Amino acid sequence: ILTCIWFVGWSIFAYNSPSEHPRISIEEKLYLSKHVPPSKKVRITPWKHIIRCAPLWGIAVVHICVNFLLYTLLTSLPTYFSTILKFNLQQSKNQHFRNAFFIQLLGSFGSSAFLVAVGYVGCNHIGAMICLTFAVGFTGLHSCGCLVSHLDIASNYAGTLFGITNTLATIPGFIGP
Repeated sequence: ILTCIWFVGWSIFAYNSPSEHPRISIEEKLYLSKHVPPSKKVRITPWKHIIRCAPLWGIAVVHICVNFLLYTLLTSLPTYFSTILKFNLQQSKNQHFRNAFFIQLLGSFGSSAFLVAVGYVGCNHIGAMICLTFAVGFTGLHSCGCLVSHLDIASNYAGTLFGITNTLATIPGFIGP
């Protein structure tokens, strides 16, 4: 529901450029056109630079780790709930670089800490649910880190870069299980 609300707000208030925005003042448009350089129109993808880009490989490693955690949770939680916690899953279905670095760390350590905590709650259903909810919740903080960092290193090629790291980051989806 929150994602849908966010999307509606984004659709109403976000535009590709100040010149396309219907509610921006003329003074602000002029100021932005003077002080913000236009984006470069490059036709050829610089594959050599992309392959040699160390920050991209750092982002890829973090993205792989995030996906490993997420895929492990997605593939192992049903088994954990049914065999360890003795949940009836059928019944349960009807009743889920600075600032970014610290947020990424918080997401990583938060998820990891709550996953470790699951091992210490024993068969306490409420404790396990709380720990797993927080573990998955902390993965949301990764969006502020590795998932948007592509824009910081090469905004004109962010889609291509994300495609590369996301392809690599799906490997844990079939290796982890």
